[in-house]
Amino acid sequence: MTVRVPDPASPDLFVVRRAVRALDQELAALQEEVERYGRDPQSSCLHLAEGTAWRQAPAHTQRAHRRRLRQDVLAYARLATVSVIDHLWAVRQLLAVSGYLPLFAYATAGRAACEAAAKVGYLLNETIGYESRLLRGAVLLREDAESRMKAAKALPEDFPVAETAVRDAQYHWNVITGRISRAGIIEICNSGGRPVRLQIPGLPGRGQPIKVLLSDLVSAAFPDRPNLYRQASGTAHSAPWMLSDAVVSSPGPHLELTPDILGIGAAALVCIDAGGVVSAAYAAYYGHDPAPAARARKVRTTALDLCMNDWFSQRRVFG
Repeated sequence: MTVRVPDPASPDLFVVRRAVRALDQELAALQEEVERYGRDPQSSCLHLAEGTAWRQAPAHTQRAHRRRLRQDVLAYARLATVSVIDHLWAVRQLLAVSGYLPLFAYATAGRAACEAAAKVGYLLNETIGYESRLLRGAVLLREDAESRMKAAKALPEDFPVAETAVRDAQYHWNVITGRISRAGIIEICNSGGRPVRLQIPGLPGRGQPIKVLLSDLVSAAFPDRPNLYRQASGTAHSAPWMLSDAVVSSPGPHLELTPDILGIGAAALVCIDAGGVVSAAYAAYYGHDPAPAARARKVRTTALDLCMNDWFSQRRVFG
């Protein structure tokens, strides 16, 4: 197998360098924005209004548990935000190694950033109320506890920490599901007795499905990138219909590949979009104007888009 790396003077690397520069700018901006928004909540923001909403719970016994559940939901959003930043940094690092360009890994890291950003936008959505936010968070926290349990039980029985892992996972499951229940959130079961939704009695609507489709969250969070998730999933799952884009040799015993320059640019663009989803969600939740940050992101994506268009035009003319 041979991987062709573009010559240092190649226009291909101009696109890559532009992508790295845009990611550097995005990382600096995103970290500054979320820290500033969270540190300085505005007087009429959702964060402050919902901070005392637990006092309105219909039963006195529910109040402390709703307060703690809300804290868990915000902690989930913070961790997902860290994941976005970390994966943006990973994409940047992959593209900045001298004399090397990855074939596929940047797309997988970018996909993870988009998934995490979609969860942040889902949890901090400004259009939903306090109870709906609790429900959304409860679903994700319950799902997380269930995944932890399954992972622990999948360990070999003779693994040194298997018993401890299962015990800890069971304890975590009991804590989360107990907190959800004591907060006044009930499970709605199907005819077979299997939980299908979480609901707060008296709240309009049918509650929240017990399983969230991550692909649906990503599609909703990135409406301008409709093929993002499908293409990134193809790369993450090593599907030939995506991996073959890097192949330049004819069928034979020797495989020759080259990095997909437009794919690299597209990954950088969606990473910036992921930062925008997080930034906008934080701005709305903490009462800040998202427009200045959005305009700065538009400048970054436009510059990279133009660079990619120029590269493509040259390849069509001279390629």
